[in-house]
Amino acid sequence: MAAGWLSADVCKAWDKSGKIKTLDEYEQLRSQSENWNSPKTSDRLLYEVLHSSAKGSLKISQLISFIRELLKKDASVQQEIVSLCCILDAETKVSQDSLQRRNLICIFKELLTLMPPAIFKEQLDADTLEQIDLVKADDFNKKYIKVKTKLYYKQQKFNLLREESEGYAKLITDVSQELNPTDTISDKLENIKSLIGCFNLDPNRVLDIILQAFENRPDLGEELYVPVLTEYMPEYDSICQMLGFHLKNCSMNTPDDRSHTKRVFDVMAILMKHGLVSLDGIYPHLSPSDADIREQYKKTLSDARSSVRKTRAVHTGEKKEEDKKEGDKKEGEDETAAGEAPNSMQDDNGKLQLTEALLKQGAWKQAKEVMDRLPQYHATSYEPIAKTMCQLIHYVIDPMYQRHHGLPIELFRCKPYLLPYTTVSLAQANSFVDLIELTFPMLRYLGCHLVCDPSLTTKVVRVIKSFLAQRSGGTYSGPKSDLLYRHCLAVVDEVLLPSLCLAEANCCLAEQMWSILQLLPYTLRYQLYGQWKSQSYYMQPELISARLTTLKKAKYIFSRLTKDNVKQQGRMIGKLSHANPAVFFEYMFTQVQVYDNLITPIVDSLKYLSSLSFDVLTYCLIEALAAPDKEKMKYDDTNLSAWLKGLASFAALALKKYQVEYAGLLQYICNQLKAEKSFDLLILREMLTKIGGIEVSEEITEQHMEAMCGGELLRLEGGNFLQTRNVKKPSQRFKETILKHDLATPLAALMAQQRDCIVYKESVNVEHIKLIGKIYDQCQDTFVQYITFLSSVLTIEELSKKLPSLEEMLSVYHIPSDAAFYLVRPMLVHSINLKYETLRKQDKMARDKDKSVQAGDKAKRYIEAFAAVLDPVTERIKPHFEPKMWDELSSTLYTTFWTLSAYDLYVPKAAYEREVNLVKQKVLQLEQEGGRDMRETKKRKEMERYNQMIIKFKNEEKTQADHVSRVIAKLDHDKDLWFKAPDTQKQVERFIQFCIFPRVLHTTVDAFFCAKMIHTMHRLKTPHFGTLIILDRIFNDITYLITCCTENEAHRYGRFLCCILEIVMRWRESESTYRKECTGHPGFVTTFRAGAAGTNHAELSFEDYRHVCHKWQFRMTRAAIACFESGNYTQIRNALIVLTKVLPHFPMIIGVGQALERRVDKVHKEEKEKRPDLYALAMGYAGQLKGRKGHWLQDHVFHYVPPEKLKKKAEAKQAAAREAKTESCKSDSVTVVKVVKADSKADIVDHKTSSGSSGSAQNGPKSSNLKSTAAASSKTNKDRAEAAAFLKESKKVDTVELPPSKKVEADAKSDLKTLASSNGVSSKETKGSTKEMKTKRERKDPDIIIKSENSSPIKILEDRDHKRRKVESDSAKNSRSRSSEGKSLAPESGMKRVRSHNDMSKLNAAESTAKSEKRERETPRSSKKAMESPSSEKQEVSKKRRSDVAQTDSNMNSKSDRHKNGGDVEPRPAKRSKDEVREKDRKADKHRSATRKTD
Repeated sequence: MAAGWLSADVCKAWDKSGKIKTLDEYEQLRSQSENWNSPKTSDRLLYEVLHSSAKGSLKISQLISFIRELLKKDASVQQEIVSLCCILDAETKVSQDSLQRRNLICIFKELLTLMPPAIFKEQLDADTLEQIDLVKADDFNKKYIKVKTKLYYKQQKFNLLREESEGYAKLITDVSQELNPTDTISDKLENIKSLIGCFNLDPNRVLDIILQAFENRPDLGEELYVPVLTEYMPEYDSICQMLGFHLKNCSMNTPDDRSHTKRVFDVMAILMKHGLVSLDGIYPHLSPSDADIREQYKKTLSDARSSVRKTRAVHTGEKKEEDKKEGDKKEGEDETAAGEAPNSMQDDNGKLQLTEALLKQGAWKQAKEVMDRLPQYHATSYEPIAKTMCQLIHYVIDPMYQRHHGLPIELFRCKPYLLPYTTVSLAQANSFVDLIELTFPMLRYLGCHLVCDPSLTTKVVRVIKSFLAQRSGGTYSGPKSDLLYRHCLAVVDEVLLPSLCLAEANCCLAEQMWSILQLLPYTLRYQLYGQWKSQSYYMQPELISARLTTLKKAKYIFSRLTKDNVKQQGRMIGKLSHANPAVFFEYMFTQVQVYDNLITPIVDSLKYLSSLSFDVLTYCLIEALAAPDKEKMKYDDTNLSAWLKGLASFAALALKKYQVEYAGLLQYICNQLKAEKSFDLLILREMLTKIGGIEVSEEITEQHMEAMCGGELLRLEGGNFLQTRNVKKPSQRFKETILKHDLATPLAALMAQQRDCIVYKESVNVEHIKLIGKIYDQCQDTFVQYITFLSSVLTIEELSKKLPSLEEMLSVYHIPSDAAFYLVRPMLVHSINLKYETLRKQDKMARDKDKSVQAGDKAKRYIEAFAAVLDPVTERIKPHFEPKMWDELSSTLYTTFWTLSAYDLYVPKAAYEREVNLVKQKVLQLEQEGGRDMRETKKRKEMERYNQMIIKFKNEEKTQADHVSRVIAKLDHDKDLWFKAPDTQKQVERFIQFCIFPRVLHTTVDAFFCAKMIHTMHRLKTPHFGTLIILDRIFNDITYLITCCTENEAHRYGRFLCCILEIVMRWRESESTYRKECTGHPGFVTTFRAGAAGTNHAELSFEDYRHVCHKWQFRMTRAAIACFESGNYTQIRNALIVLTKVLPHFPMIIGVGQALERRVDKVHKEEKEKRPDLYALAMGYAGQLKGRKGHWLQDHVFHYVPPEKLKKKAEAKQAAAREAKTESCKSDSVTVVKVVKADSKADIVDHKTSSGSSGSAQNGPKSSNLKSTAAASSKTNKDRAEAAAFLKESKKVDTVELPPSKKVEADAKSDLKTLASSNGVSSKETKGSTKEMKTKRERKDPDIIIKSENSSPIKILEDRDHKRRKVESDSAKNSRSRSSEGKSLAPESGMKRVRSHNDMSKLNAAESTAKSEKRERETPRSSKKAMESPSSEKQEVSKKRRSDVAQTDSNMNSKSDRHKNGGDVEPRPAKRSKDEVREKDRKADKHRSATRKTD
């Protein structure tokens, strides 16, 4: 506050010049007119002087002399000085400076000598007066209280006891009577004043009597007492004090006391309504305090929320029965106390009673003021207040309800509502806008307690429904439409939905609520449900209690729900879900996610739900799916989580069975796809399967495949392997949902885009390639399902409107070409057919006008229609691909290929015939048994339906046959434009790259179509189309494509290879078929290059084609083994899947089959503990492979092998057999045949036979048995040698060596050279391989080979057990599939003679076999029948030998496998008849006799 008067210099020179200067300044300021806004005033100057002295800058003596001078000049300055002292007193009390305080006290004491003490006593505080010794504290306080009481509370009457009672009696009589018609309020007031003056009455006592009379006659309030009090008391504070005094004397002990208290609050309400009493004046007299009310409310709310937390706690131990009973008892007591305590407190709450009284008087504004000071919804939780508010809302909303009830006139019988309180003067709502000011505020204060009046709830719902219906229909023309709309939503959110929680099993109220909500879009509905579920339940103790009760009942229901009591529990579920659907479904979905066996019973039990409950069910389902705290993959990150699968299954079953709006669920899936998340496509897939009846599976049979290539009826009846019952209505609902919300295009485009997103973006966050493949397959299958569903439920016109054009898909949506053509293919085909029909009609009209016009060719018209539709499409899509692509691939071929389907190329006559036969069987069954159980009329209708179906099948087959013929004509017409001469091979490769492989991997039917398309192009003799080239590219190396495939794509690729192999093997089996279908075709023209001499072209001969087939079998084997040896999960799985699919046509060669068998055996042994799914696949394929062994062929039977090579092979095998027998004769009682692998992964089998079995029997059959046995053994050795030579060709295929001697090694080398040269392997490679095998054998297992021929048999017998254990341990370590080897039988003596005899017989048999086969090939088929006698016998003998050898080989294989696995050589069957045992003994005797004869 310093203005610059008292500086440090002035204070220092105070005695000299400062004092005089300050006095002059003060006089000057006093003489001027003071401006209070000016910083310089006389008061400020005095303040600075006093403040400087208090700080110590100016001495107290100097200050006193200065003030003395002032007082001499003007004594009136005393008041001003004391006032400034009061200011300084207050400042020093606040400040922490004790020095200033002491100085100020000293100044006050000195000033007392200059001024009278009374001035200080008037203005200074009591504490300060005590410090300056003016007063004593105790005496002063007592005197102060006495004076205050005397001034404010003591009546200034001296004759109270002498007041006349007559005056009060007349006053009571006068104020208690009604007002006469002739009297006025002024007259009544004059009478009261006269009584006061006449009888000397106390005016306050008169006021008290008037208020008491008012309490007894509240009906006269507005008519009498309010005007009287208005005139009698111009100031209303006394009325508030008097009413407060009445409240303090009131009690709630007896009914009379409660009645009296109620009347007091009624008087307060009437006076507050008319403004005689203010809320601020009466509120301090009301109890309890706001702080107590808030504290109690918070405690109640916290207790309720803590009980919620207790329900979420996990109990690890089981309670005893006594503990459970005690706990239940305590819970019941707690609930009872929680229910009674608030009620008792509310009954004693004066603020709530005042609110109730105000509402009864219609004083809504005053009541709202009271409720605003209390916690939210605390006042309305008091039931009398809630009911009173409901009555007021009834009255206000009644005119609108009378006009907008929404009921038929004949059913509406509601009379106008009349309030029970006649004093209410509330305005009524006569328009929707009036609801904003009059009704909605009261409803929002009422909150969930609206449930206490269900009739009012119904009225509010119907009025709001009327407005929403008018607004959505566009008929509402009133003002403030948007504002009114927002208020309606707020009422639904804050009042209607919470009030439903407290309604017990009121289905009608839930349906009324749904009548409003169904007019809102699902986005707003779900927003309301979210607020209801996550916020409303936790704002009020009543709602928290309702939530807890619902959870307890839900747990009780689901703990007892089974498929047997669905109906009983379903009723309980319905009752519970009417009021609290969100809470109930939240718990229900936790059960669905954990227990998948509960899904079906739960779905069946939902039939009693209301429409609102079903809608909340969809919302809760979406919320459960979108839970951020749950992982959608299992802990191993290779499979989808069980909870997601459970929810998807539940969603499909529930949405199929019940009429539920699930547009929100579909939009959720769209949003997930936009966010590049594919896991939730599982839900859409399940919905399409259950609701649409569309299933995509790779495990379909050939019959289903044929049916899928037929017409619509055949696909429906024979191509669907699901039970498609009861899907018509669900499919229609699904269709309507998609069309209504425009989801057809977004879902299709997003799924088509998501496939690439999974590979290139989503795979970044996924660790395992297996899961990526599953997600990709799920996306692809769901996409196919969805498009199939759209094609089945929408017409082509509707589909054309909903889906974009082909160029938009490629350019705007960036959809891959295979998916884009799959989407538009039905529309393109439909456009072609329409154009074709138009051209046919034009021809017909031309013939009708001019009879000379000839009928046009149907095929020609179809070609024109095809070109008219596809040529513009071809030109439009060209810019969306690289120009280089069209240089190497014909655009016509590209669009034609992607437009056609299997329906256009193939007529499944067998499928049509099969379906017709099935219908005929049903007709026969109906004729035989139908009459027993059905009426004649129904039987006749069924017969007519079946007959019509047969006719439809035949007509459809005929229609498809005509269509296929037209398509073939079109292809034949365009075939010259497909391939150009200069670079045919490059064009074929581009055709495979951009057409064949992408479509093969798309669907199973597309894979079948690709095979048919290749065959069709071959049959049409397409110029420059190299059938051999495309087949060679397909079979050359399938490893890369197998590696890149997902699981389902591997199925499709295997299906494609199977179809191609079926064609290839059919051509290989018969030369006549080959000549008929391949000779003369451009695809089988080969090129022979002869150095610089030029290039020659020639057709591939039948034998050369068989060589090519052999090469393809070999390459497929090499590719499969490479996949098995890679150890990669994807390669092994896909290879097994593909091999399973092509099993009917691959392998076809014994060596190939044995190699695959060993590799598969290795896989299922290695993967048994590591990857069980690969183990299962390998076991399944191994079992099927063994079943195909009877169809395998020898190498020289599969394709032609020159006789000299056969002879060399036979010699090599015989030499190997002789060496084996030489080594085995050195063993006295054991014959050992050891088969050694060339590489480190050797297969070793040790076969042992008892020596006694060969020498004990002396009697036997003739020597013919010996010859047959020798021939069989020769044939077996021959087969093994062939297999070994074949497998030697591949570096990745096992090589099998026989025990060598020097001579046998030489023969084996020559044999391997011959085989290698016939299969395209150089002699150097063969020589190196032979040397490598020998080196490995000698280095790795030198003990296996018996090196010395002079070794003693006794020594061998001594080491027998040791070697046997070593061989078995090595076999167990390698864990490989053992090759099946035959068991050699060798006698103890006479080995040289027997060996030479056997060798000669084996060589003769081999030469005769080779000659007969050569003669058979060279002899024409027409002359074969003439050569029946000798050749047929030889062929029969040869076939018999081959069958015997195969049987012997298979038996030996089984024996070897059993011996290798530690079992008996001849395992005992589970059940054998006596004849089988006798036959086996007879064969054993014959075998021993033959052996003895040889000796």
